Amino acid sequence: YLSSDMYRYVWDGRVQRAGINPYLYVPSAPELAHLRDTAIYPHINRADYAPTIYQPAAQLLFRAITAVSDSVIGMKLGLLAFEALAIAAMIALLRHLALPPTTIAAYAWHPLPVWEIAGNGHVDAALLGLMLLSLVIYLRGRTLTAGAVAAVTVLVKPTALLLFPIFWKPWEWKLPALLLAVCALLYLPFLSVGWKVFGFLGGYVAEEELSSGGGFRYLALLQSMVGPIPYGGQLYALMALSILSMTALRTGFRHQRTTDSAIASYALLVTLFLLLLTPHYPWYYLALSPMLIFTGAVTPWVLMTGGFLLYDVIDGDRLPSFAFREALLHITALAAFGYDTLRREKQA
Repeated sequence: YLSSDMYRYVWDGRVQRAGINPYLYVPSAPELAHLRDTAIYPHINRADYAPTIYQPAAQLLFRAITAVSDSVIGMKLGLLAFEALAIAAMIALLRHLALPPTTIAAYAWHPLPVWEIAGNGHVDAALLGLMLLSLVIYLRGRTLTAGAVAAVTVLVKPTALLLFPIFWKPWEWKLPALLLAVCALLYLPFLSVGWKVFGFLGGYVAEEELSSGGGFRYLALLQSMVGPIPYGGQLYALMALSILSMTALRTGFRHQRTTDSAIASYALLVTLFLLLLTPHYPWYYLALSPMLIFTGAVTPWVLMTGGFLLYDVIDGDRLPSFAFREALLHITALAAFGYDTLRREKQA
């Protein structure tokens, strides 16, 4: 295993089935001592200081899976079911576009999903399956149903927010209202803990150096050359949010409402999000994996395959430093995005 996250998934499900709010205690709290075992508890990361970071829809998923099997294998099998849903949705989209269904091999045989879903059991499998399901529903003309599925998915992982500019039509209020209503409904069962319902989010932002700017790789690279930039993290976050917001508005106000335009919008929004966030965990790139089969773009291949540069688990290895490999990935991805943009403009 290259990640211990799935042990936390199993633990959170177990805590809920014991009738305890998962946001209330850290795993090492004495109140949870009766739930500890030798198979799950010793492997939970940040067990002595971090409450769970996972949102309500993910928590309900963990509870449902552990009700069937309170084990790592059970959790992996549950998440593989969501990957099966993702593959079925991709095949449906391929048929909708009159493309050969066998093109699915570009995704199904790619090693990153194998490692990160079947191997490491990441919840991003549920994110991927539900995002693609909502996209299929939207392309069949059921926008509000698609929005409801996407709203639930937002509380699996916030990346699913990128679907709403695709679904939204200018000045239409029902979709934003639906998003707020679904989120409120899913948070309601956990609100007994008050603000603790946001879990380890604040600690995670600090731990990943997002507030200081060190977690944004382009900014970190620049600061390594010129020194600390005052308010660098805040300025970078504002710039990234502005770029994403402008792209989202442009997507929402687009004239074409075809399958091709929806998929192209998905590809652009998710690619920009990942390029700007510069995550150093390979499983984040699974959200972009459908674009291996739906576009001829180079950037998804660079991020998905280059993501293997981010595995850093062998002590004393002879590879270049992690910082160098990380910079190489993100700079190459940025160059690939520039190439894709120029090619797209030329075709237009």
